[in-house]
Amino acid sequence: MPFAVLGASVATRLNPAYARPIILTLLAAMAAHVLLHPGFGQVPNERPRSMTGPLPWLVGAAIGFYEGFLGSGSGSILIVIFVMVFGLDLVGAAVASAMVTLAGVAAAVVTFVAADSVLMSLALRMAVFNIAGALLGARLVTLKGNALLRRLLGFALLLLIARLSWEMFTIPR
Repeated sequence: MPFAVLGASVATRLNPAYARPIILTLLAAMAAHVLLHPGFGQVPNERPRSMTGPLPWLVGAAIGFYEGFLGSGSGSILIVIFVMVFGLDLVGAAVASAMVTLAGVAAAVVTFVAADSVLMSLALRMAVFNIAGALLGARLVTLKGNALLRRLLGFALLLLIARLSWEMFTIPR
């Protein structure tokens, strides 16, 4: 949460467009890995990496800063990290990602509201649809499991790449 606040604070002072090329490169690598490895996240590693020590804190700090600064796709990025780095299956990674993302979003929202940078009527309407989509997605994943989640994750990463690419080439700096 503190790094989400830091990222949001930086976003109110700097243009996030400068980070998009780096993020696009990382997202393209993640999407390729997810889509080209059919077994990605299907089963947890028999010996998952320990979630103690400095690594989870570093991942949390980095994704928190990203969530506050740019926001888009942090949940998808976290899912990939939880599978690749910590050895979770996709469903476990999605649940862990949702919990971490919730904390980061809450911290960023408080920061943006305090800076008077939120269109409240639009944000509230979007929140309602976000909750509805999350409930529908959780239900689908519960019914269909890892195979569906891998395809949805790949699709979400591709959409995120398309969106950030569009912003990078159409929004003036």
